[in-house]
Amino acid sequence: MTVKSEGFINIDKELCTGCRRCASICPVDAIEGEKGQPQVINAERCVLCGQCIQICSAYASAFDEEIAHREQKMQERNMLSSVKEPLFASYYTGHALVVKEALANLDLFTMVQCAPAVRVAIAEEFGMPLGSLTPGKMAAALRKLGFNRIYDTNFAADLTIIEESNELNQIHTKEVLRLNTFVVANPNKCIGCKACEIACAVAHLDSSVATAGVINAPFLPRINLIRAERVTMPIQCRQCDDAPCANACPVAAIVHQDNRIVVKPELCIGCKICMLACPFGAMDMVPQCQNGEEQVQSSLSVINQEGKQSKEVMVAHKCDLCAGRPGGPACVEVCPGDAFIIVKPKVISDSIKNKRRASALGIIRK
Repeated sequence: MTVKSEGFINIDKELCTGCRRCASICPVDAIEGEKGQPQVINAERCVLCGQCIQICSAYASAFDEEIAHREQKMQERNMLSSVKEPLFASYYTGHALVVKEALANLDLFTMVQCAPAVRVAIAEEFGMPLGSLTPGKMAAALRKLGFNRIYDTNFAADLTIIEESNELNQIHTKEVLRLNTFVVANPNKCIGCKACEIACAVAHLDSSVATAGVINAPFLPRINLIRAERVTMPIQCRQCDDAPCANACPVAAIVHQDNRIVVKPELCIGCKICMLACPFGAMDMVPQCQNGEEQVQSSLSVINQEGKQSKEVMVAHKCDLCAGRPGGPACVEVCPGDAFIIVKPKVISDSIKNKRRASALGIIRK
């Protein structure tokens, strides 16, 4: 029995709402279609990573009479009738029915080969403690299903571990550390002019500023100037390599991309958890704007003294190092006191080397 990979991941046009959350998370831009319309997977680009299935939130409701019956959809997806899980728009095409048919054919000699990860994952499905290994139980179950031969992937898995350890060693022995770039300000040089805030806000406008001194758009800088009794200093995102905001986000709307931490506004649900998680207070929640106008939600409304009004779309907002700007971060460029420093991985690597060299020389002199 041969299973083709083409069409292994599909999108149900009846269930897809066109939210394009799957398109936003796809690492190879394999999902195509207009927003609000059913999406299509480009099989030539798809790498079968399954990210679209993990993030899909559109599913078949039992109360929706306009879509095909559950039984029909399960047949289209080659799923067993015993499956009770919800049917989402993005899904894997199953092969359980084909395997079941092959096992029932006594003229076929059937074999199965299992990856080490399956031994752990299948234990959790049966309520066993996390990390339980089930090679014996799994082999016995597969034999009971009717497989003639059962093979375990041990040697190949060992080779994979060796290869991964070599890659890890290469990372640690590289000249430059694989760290994120970030911008930091020197409080001793900052004069509190707020030129950085203005430059930041203007750099992220999707429309041009036509009149000097006037911005006909929401003023939304991604840097905040803090004035205290003894210090004046801009505060912005440090692009943490183990970003608390990204780890706390329940919808994976904050990702690591091009040596920086980036917010995907199309995925953000405005839950504000990232604001609580950030240790620097660098995360804000602002209205989403397009062409200088605040975007409103399609269904949620606000009721106040003025009546019923549409609720604005609120999204997470942070420094992105002016991604795509030819001159780099605007705050660094306009600061009259040269208070900002762009800290790149090489700067950190050189600093560590100098400290180690100084430490070694200090020991020798003693």
